[in-house]
Amino acid sequence: MRSFLQDHFDLEALSLRMRAGHFVGERTAFREHRIRNQPLIFDRPLGLSRDAIIDGYIELFRAAMAALPPEVVLLSGGRDSRHIFLELVTSGRKPRLAISVDLPANNDAEIAARLCERAGVQHVVLRPHGRLADWERRKNELTAFSAIEHAWMVPLREHIAQMTVYDGIAGDVLSAGLLQSRELVERFVNEPDRYAAGFLSANAVDRVLPGLFDPAAAHALLRAEMDRHRDAVNPLASFLFWNRTMRYIAVAPVGARRVLTPYMDPALFEFLSRIPPEFTWDHQLHHDAIARAYPQWADIPYAEKRPYRNTAGLRAFGRDALRSTSWRSPRLALQLAILAATGSDRYLWAAQLALYLEQLVNANPRDCMFDPRFVTGDHVRRAADRVQPA
Repeated sequence: MRSFLQDHFDLEALSLRMRAGHFVGERTAFREHRIRNQPLIFDRPLGLSRDAIIDGYIELFRAAMAALPPEVVLLSGGRDSRHIFLELVTSGRKPRLAISVDLPANNDAEIAARLCERAGVQHVVLRPHGRLADWERRKNELTAFSAIEHAWMVPLREHIAQMTVYDGIAGDVLSAGLLQSRELVERFVNEPDRYAAGFLSANAVDRVLPGLFDPAAAHALLRAEMDRHRDAVNPLASFLFWNRTMRYIAVAPVGARRVLTPYMDPALFEFLSRIPPEFTWDHQLHHDAIARAYPQWADIPYAEKRPYRNTAGLRAFGRDALRSTSWRSPRLALQLAILAATGSDRYLWAAQLALYLEQLVNANPRDCMFDPRFVTGDHVRRAADRVQPA
């Protein structure tokens, strides 16, 4: 088995993927495949006050949206899609439709419904049905083993296949400080080995499959990628965008006829990339920009995470993973058994890992889908190609 993996798969990249949840740089699961992912490094910070940054953000976002048509908005309860939605509505170009997915761990659909009702926009809520294990396997095939999550995209992509949709990609990591804090930014810059160790412990792989592939190779690969971003104005945000966003988040809406990405507008993307980290690590900048631009909408709250509602589905997922996995590990089996018994989303990662490994060891790379649209978020890559550092 290991010989087959060594012959066909990039074990260093997979070692990192298992621990971090996604690939970085140009590497993929397959030895013979690399993707184009050359980061654009902006090294000159904006010399502006916080108020001026917010005003500039509002103005540049409005200009980016003015160049785009009033199409379908994939509307969550968060900031990125709300900014898109409110700009279309208040500019007199209501979206044709808003679509939300009723996910079991938040109240996105409920918040989106309030926005649509007030704006008079038709709202479609998708409530996916089916076995989580089936979605998980299909997601792994569609993304060429690139993403640990996004199983929910399987029913969504069928619904939006013929649509032009908006995607709020990049807004959170560049303007809302997603996965950033003063401590993490300083650690990324001053203690990169410590940051890398924490980044690679995001998933509990080493608790259940200690030594899977080569942990040292994962650390070295991650550190090399981190070094590419050390001269950026916000090194951590740059690293997260070109790796987590580009290699993981961007695959979610793929399947639509066309995807519109206003946060990737060249002028806006450069502006956001040049915001010093001290303006975003409190996670309020984007919130304040939306509140200033659309004060009459400020009474509608943002979505909140909630206890996972579909415990029966999670129990079934645990049972399916226990029955099907060919990667034998007593520690992993114990986590799956707990998931099957309790339906607790704390153990969801175990079922995702088990099915991923089962598909991986039974896969023939020549039969795997390797489509850049699914592996890199091709709509984001095309948008990034239009951006050039000043």
